[in-house]
Amino acid sequence: MTTRTRTLIPTLALLSAMPLAGQELGREAPPSPPQPKVFSFDFEGGSLEKYCFSLREFADGTANVVAPARAEEVQLPAMKLTHVTVNTALEALETIAEPEWRIGFHTAADGVSAPIFSLQVMNRREGGIQTQTNIQAEEQQSEVISLASLVRAPADIVDLEGVTLPAESILTAVQNGLSLAPPTDQDRKVVFHEETALLFVRANREEIRLAQSTVRALQQDLDQNRTWVRQAKMEAQARAARQATQQNGAGGQGRRQAPEEPVEAPAGTTRGR
Repeated sequence: MTTRTRTLIPTLALLSAMPLAGQELGREAPPSPPQPKVFSFDFEGGSLEKYCFSLREFADGTANVVAPARAEEVQLPAMKLTHVTVNTALEALETIAEPEWRIGFHTAADGVSAPIFSLQVMNRREGGIQTQTNIQAEEQQSEVISLASLVRAPADIVDLEGVTLPAESILTAVQNGLSLAPPTDQDRKVVFHEETALLFVRANREEIRLAQSTVRALQQDLDQNRTWVRQAKMEAQARAARQATQQNGAGGQGRRQAPEEPVEAPAGTTRGR
């Protein structure tokens, strides 16, 4: 019996140290993809740009919705949507908008971070050929967009997570937004300079407005998330201060309650009255 016990112990120890099936040694399991948030949405009516802004608020800042400059021209009626996701709320736009407008969107998702929804707006009355000709004839311009407030954390929350965006994610969002613009005979250029956090865009006027709108939408979502992080930090500091005060108060009370030891008078002396 003793011999068997000595043989089994090393074997069990070896089995417990082996990685489980489907796992690689020294690597953690990949994170599960984020689940779409379900929410109810009340819209009082207005432009498509206002609709996207309200959608971000009702989705608790988890809706990365990018709209082109023409979103200001599209008017939508008041509506109330119950138990929807960002995807279904955007799919409804095609039937809600006026017949002259065609609204579509493209979803960029990597299975890890929150998806980015890029809207495409086209006026049916203008016709694709006429719009494309106007854009092709338009001269390209250069624009410099600072991404410092997106890729660099504020000093008061620099050590916390979720307060910056990776430059790769920002560039992907801008490129996806530009891909929805009508095709032209000129090649657009987007270059990011990491040291200065500057984004250089060479494109026509409509495409530049689309890139700027994309950066603004990302900034709004990030600012809201930073507000939540600051609130959580302040609440944690307040809890820590209350706990420290309670602990100090308990220690002081214990010292006050401790009985004083009597002082013996030296021999040959009397206590004063």
